[in-house]
Amino acid sequence: MKIAQLRQIKFRNNGRRKTKVSVMLIGLLFAVFQSQSALTQTNDEFLAALNSVRPLQLAYNEYYQQYGTQPDKIDDLGYSESDFQNELVDHAGISSQTGAILIGLEDRFGDKQWAALIPEINNSSISWVCQTTLANSVINVGGCVAGLAYKRVDIVLNAEPFQGTLLALNALKLNYAESYLSSGQVPTDMRELGVDQSLLDLANASHVMVDPHSKAMVVGLDDEIFGANQWVAVSPVMSRRGHLFWICRTTLPFELVAVRGCSTGLEVEDMLFTILARRR
Repeated sequence: MKIAQLRQIKFRNNGRRKTKVSVMLIGLLFAVFQSQSALTQTNDEFLAALNSVRPLQLAYNEYYQQYGTQPDKIDDLGYSESDFQNELVDHAGISSQTGAILIGLEDRFGDKQWAALIPEINNSSISWVCQTTLANSVINVGGCVAGLAYKRVDIVLNAEPFQGTLLALNALKLNYAESYLSSGQVPTDMRELGVDQSLLDLANASHVMVDPHSKAMVVGLDDEIFGANQWVAVSPVMSRRGHLFWICRTTLPFELVAVRGCSTGLEVEDMLFTILARRR
């Protein structure tokens, strides 16, 4: 084969290699462009989600200036959650524990994604820290930083219903005490205890029973709010002077029941034994 032909073949092969490299490079650049475009859109939408709750933040500041304390709930500011629900925001509320404004993001941001506007009180003014469950690469806008754990947000949201449960149980304790102190018998009739559907709803509970062995009132908590197989048991203790005191224990984790009046340590097995004994 002539030298000229060899050079021509080599030139063609080099041309093919260059074409392949060019196609791969164009594909890579296109993928990077698509990724950057998606990231830019997510950043824009996240910033829009934060901006949509700015009126709530302003009202929060005004409330603190007027009353010198933080609001407990969104209603205190003259708003309802529906005022801030849109295509980007699924939930908006105020944590009664931390005072943070909680923003539940729509599914387009991913499953269970949140942002929290956390107030820091400086004398008579408030400065805000924004944290989110989203990754740093996604939220480099709006002065918000990553590091918010979903578990912490979940605890903040679910601690409030549990406080409602404890408040509703106070009515049952009074009815129980009146019946027991007057008759000396443990009340087992739910109607005698004042248990009806409205009270169950108020207590975020599915059912209430009295354990004939321990004489404790046992409350099965709502699965949708607290998760499966979660319980509260309040046990009466008679003092020497004839007064009833109550010991409250629950299967819920410590972080969720960081409120006065109840402790952790109740085992699910104890509750299953109670149910079986009741059925027999």
